[in-house]
Amino acid sequence: MSTMSAEQYAHRVRDELVRAMHRAGRDHPTGMPTPSEAARLILGTEAAPAQNPLAARIGPVWRSARAREALGLNSRQALNSRRVNGSVLGITTTEGQVYYPLFQFRRHDDKVEVHPHLVPVLKILRDVDSWTVAAMLQSTDPDLGVSVIEWATSDRDQQQLRQWAHTVRNELTAP
Repeated sequence: MSTMSAEQYAHRVRDELVRAMHRAGRDHPTGMPTPSEAARLILGTEAAPAQNPLAARIGPVWRSARAREALGLNSRQALNSRRVNGSVLGITTTEGQVYYPLFQFRRHDDKVEVHPHLVPVLKILRDVDSWTVAAMLQSTDPDLGVSVIEWATSDRDQQQLRQWAHTVRNELTAP
């Protein structure tokens, strides 16, 4: 990837975006970020820390400053408070860096937010290791039949998702 020019990279991103839109049945970009917003999203995104074996499963992340900006928060303390109370998922490296997986965010009414169906799950699981939570949310769960992210972003019964989170918390935090 590093031997690609900016133009080659942009062309490959364009081609992949068109394929993904067609696969998703989206013939028009209604509800999607504007091209300049999409460019800012790409440039503000990075891979999860490579030294962690779970990074590939978690996918792209934002650093704290980018997450604060996207969520419209004015301070590190405000973002940290949201992370501690479970209304946003931040994964902490052994070096103390906190990253915010992109899969938890959505754009709604021109604002970035944590998907509202995901927030109760994050609150319930806030005392579980953040890397474990991030990996579990992306993986197909045998009880749900889909990933938690897929469930939370669908019209499925969200009470069942909260029950799932309580069960997981109890299993993972049991003495």
